[in-house]
Amino acid sequence: MLRAEAPSFEPGRAGLGGNAAEGSLARDQASAGAPTQWWSGLAGGRCPISLTPLEELSCEPFGLLTDAGGACEPEAGIWGAGAVAALRSASSQAVHWFDGRCLASFLTSSGRLIDPVNRRPLSRGECESLDAYLLSNGLPEAHVSCVFDLP
Repeated sequence: MLRAEAPSFEPGRAGLGGNAAEGSLARDQASAGAPTQWWSGLAGGRCPISLTPLEELSCEPFGLLTDAGGACEPEAGIWGAGAVAALRSASSQAVHWFDGRCLASFLTSSGRLIDPVNRRPLSRGECESLDAYLLSNGLPEAHVSCVFDLP
């Protein structure tokens, strides 16, 4: 697990799930003054599923908060401008970073909607956020939120 600085979870907080509807990741990063590959700051970390070094990913990693922080469950995963903010934040909450395509494949093929590292159940919002991440990064759709809705 790579310990990264993550924002405290606040329901309704903007930026944790990226923003596919309002523009591309590149525009979000440019407005935040972030380098094109902000995840090079995660050097030494690896995706726990694919074991690919995070800095070698062709698109940004997808993050899951390690703990829901109490009674509230996360409304979204961490990517886009929210990921840049997570790295710059002074919070002590850790984030599990993944190759988003591999995470989506794991979740849909196993039908177990959990953080593969600590087995924390994922929220529907995190599943929707992963679907939006895939779409925003031009990756194949996985319909993770549809799997969440299965009985």
